[in-house]
Amino acid sequence: MHPLTTYSLKDKKLLPYSLSTSHEFFLKSVLSESKTNNFSLGYVFRDDPNSPIHRNQFIMLEWYRIQSQYQDLFIDLENILKESSEFFNNQDFTNDLWPKNHTLVKMSMRNFILDHFNFDFTLYPKQNDFAKIIHEKFPEIKFYPDLAWDDLFNLFFLNKVEPILKKIPAIILFEFPIQLRALAQTNNTHSLLADRFELYCFGIEIANGYQEITNTETINQILENNLKCKKEIYNYEFPQESFNLNQLAKLKSISYSGISLGTERLFSILSKTKNSFLSDLF
Repeated sequence: MHPLTTYSLKDKKLLPYSLSTSHEFFLKSVLSESKTNNFSLGYVFRDDPNSPIHRNQFIMLEWYRIQSQYQDLFIDLENILKESSEFFNNQDFTNDLWPKNHTLVKMSMRNFILDHFNFDFTLYPKQNDFAKIIHEKFPEIKFYPDLAWDDLFNLFFLNKVEPILKKIPAIILFEFPIQLRALAQTNNTHSLLADRFELYCFGIEIANGYQEITNTETINQILENNLKCKKEIYNYEFPQESFNLNQLAKLKSISYSGISLGTERLFSILSKTKNSFLSDLF
């Protein structure tokens, strides 16, 4: 997702600055010094197309757990869904997200797709092979053979997986393709999977988290590869990250996990109302 560029009302021109897409790097800076759990709740900015579930400025809850595994965040999410559902029900809302005695569904991305489509994406790690199998196996998807691997997967996910997720109140899909790792660690048992996960409620992505990479050389390589890939395929240059990786080096011997949650989307689902933050004013 792209940051919003800053506009000067005084000079009537774009400035060479960007608004924050996440509080991630700030929180990691705090984490590197304090070595304690932390969180933030505030506005972030994403210059993505408008939709019924997205506005450029929105409220995000983000938190990090020190000396933890990403599965610990599953418990956090389960508690948030349970308690927020109970609160809304007490306010005379009737929601279908969290029935009494409910348990959060958790499934690996690979197994979910295998079960529903008999398709193992780990067998096609190369872009050419992956593009070919997507075209052959799912001809109904409008095909763009030159897309990067991660974009091809997102195209498949949008067209085939999300319609199924819309029927599920709440599910965590974990162990993402390594090509969609972001800054998640490689899975210990499968080198083509990453310890990343997302929470979906009725097909809407609510939260995104992962086991954080602690090796700064790996992080730097991932960031450089992402820039190079987008430049070569789309002739598009992302802005360089300004975060000082030396701060993360202080965490290299510590296991920690992090997650971000879209509070407005969750509010909308729980209240069964259109997102009250979405209007022509924004």
